[in-house]
Amino acid sequence: MDQSSSGAAGRTQQALKFRMVTHVTSAQSVEVGDVEGHVASLARFSGLAFFPDEVAIVSFVSTTDYINGEGEFVLYPVIIFDDGATLCIRSCGRGKVEGAKTKFVGTLTVVNGKGRFACSIA
Repeated sequence: MDQSSSGAAGRTQQALKFRMVTHVTSAQSVEVGDVEGHVASLARFSGLAFFPDEVAIVSFVSTTDYINGEGEFVLYPVIIFDDGATLCIRSCGRGKVEGAKTKFVGTLTVVNGKGRFACSIA
């Protein structure tokens, strides 16, 4: 899954193509109780982000608000590169559970950057 990201308004937008492979390190969910199948969750993930010329470490927290396996999500990935550069991203959109996988459709926005990504601050 390729991700693309954009910075703040008034700045040149650039595509940032990468793929994340992560696993859940902790998760909590609760049935909301207003309608059948309504579940809210908070989870932590960690893993790797694969860019065309390098691999970085990624960790993030996510929230979901799903009814019967489909609904809104928000992710906050933090990607740390070997040279110490960091990208902080906000991703939001919709997710749909399909068997053992979840399909996500949404947007990514760089909200902060350090090192070589310092100009990416939103």
